[in-house]
Amino acid sequence: MNRLIIIGNGFDIAHGLKTKYSEMLEHYLSALHSKLSSSGKYSDSFIEISHWLECPADYESFKEQFLNNTIDSNSKDFNGEKRILIIDSQGRRKYFRQRKFMFNLLKDHCQKWVDVENTYMKLIIENGNTKKEIEEINKDFEIFRKLMISYLKKQDEEIVVNDDIMKIFDSDKSYNNMILDFNYTGTSEKYAKRLNEVDENNQEKQRFETIKIHGNLYDENNPPILGIGDEHNKELVQVSEYDNLNSLFKYNKSVHYLMNDNYKKLLKFLNDNPNIQVEIFGHSCGRSDRTLLKFIFENKNVKRIQVNYHDIKENFLDLIIEVYRHFDDKQMYREKVLDFSKVLRIPQTQKNYTREVCEITS
Repeated sequence: MNRLIIIGNGFDIAHGLKTKYSEMLEHYLSALHSKLSSSGKYSDSFIEISHWLECPADYESFKEQFLNNTIDSNSKDFNGEKRILIIDSQGRRKYFRQRKFMFNLLKDHCQKWVDVENTYMKLIIENGNTKKEIEEINKDFEIFRKLMISYLKKQDEEIVVNDDIMKIFDSDKSYNNMILDFNYTGTSEKYAKRLNEVDENNQEKQRFETIKIHGNLYDENNPPILGIGDEHNKELVQVSEYDNLNSLFKYNKSVHYLMNDNYKKLLKFLNDNPNIQVEIFGHSCGRSDRTLLKFIFENKNVKRIQVNYHDIKENFLDLIIEVYRHFDDKQMYREKVLDFSKVLRIPQTQKNYTREVCEITS
């Protein structure tokens, strides 16, 4: 069969890279704690603390106190910000500033990139008829996107090709293959380079075309795309009907797909190749990519979907539930999705890459 290999963040994680949102948040909070511990002050585009009385010296204690203050606070709205009250052991009161988007990321207990995008979509829906609010949310989101790029560039190094994964990718040489990479890092390109080896005439054999559908950390013509990817959400559809609010769509993935020809290449592959098997490696298949995944899964030329899992059987169950959500025709879902006996546990790279805790700058 022809193969469409879908790669998500779990693929980078399988190679030992610290590319989880929860890891980025740990780096951010660690830098915040370090500055507060030394000076009692901190300021960036998201948070401003003029003086934190009795800041805990222990990081875990600080994180618990900081998150509890954010989540359980009697916060006040003020020009796109939240003013959060801290009361020390002596009853002294102090407010610190936090932008609404960061406030909501922490309040919603976001742990994954899909959670971040879902929080952004929730805020767009809640404020959809207010131009000023949408513009403030978008301003925050762009700052966050740049923080994400800065962080991921520090992680995108020392990638070692996993020979077991290479064998899986290289198992069938007779059909057309495409790698659809949702990541921003260069992991998939290392595999493509080895898979597309040169022949005896020094000509590259283009056996695996790679599409960085959500962009590349280093490509100005294909910058990282982050935002809303679920056009089927009923509340979002309703909000989208408001007139003269183009800012609602500023971070809509479908809009950004047309900034280059990657989507058209994917469309051509799906339409030109019969009997396609979709093989998923490390993508959570969450609703923040529902528009594109639904289009792929329900395509008439896609005959089988192999949902490969990370560790245990329960992980496979979680993934196929997410895939289930993308199908209107549940009989089609049962026919296309392969059962547990026919999927693979994704090989993991044992080496843990060491990273210094880095300060993230906006």
